[in-house]
Amino acid sequence: APDKQVPVGKPRAAVFAAALSQRAIFEAVRSGRVFVDVEGTRTRSIDLRVLAGSTSAAMGGTLAMPRGGRFELQVDTRDVDGARLEIVRGDQGSHAIASTQAIAGDAANTRIPLEATGCQGWIRADVRSTRGELLLVSNPVYLAADRLGRAACRTPAASR
Repeated sequence: APDKQVPVGKPRAAVFAAALSQRAIFEAVRSGRVFVDVEGTRTRSIDLRVLAGSTSAAMGGTLAMPRGGRFELQVDTRDVDGARLEIVRGDQGSHAIASTQAIAGDAANTRIPLEATGCQGWIRADVRSTRGELLLVSNPVYLAADRLGRAACRTPAASR
């Protein structure tokens, strides 16, 4: 029946808090320092950061990037050796996979260079099993629109 909810298993929302206190946990949730472990393990994790020269933004943060500017994603994962890392990029109401690669090691630090579109949007990291099942979903880093590149932002992310 169309109104029947699909079971999602035992997902776990994990928070990167500065301390183990109610105040720190609420602040981490408000700032977007959260990821979802779809299977609810206690060992898997993912953290995403966008690096652009001397500036950076973590999951939930915002970074202004000029059109054509180069930036690097830093994705730290734990306990997903052999799984596939997908970088998902969205703007103007659409999204597309910008990069995909295998994760090597139980504690992997993956760096991926990308170019800014100058459009307002977001970028996140997903981890999938070798069978394609979703394991981890990072919260996005938001990319602020470039004042000069806004005119070029009328086309979907998948076609740029």
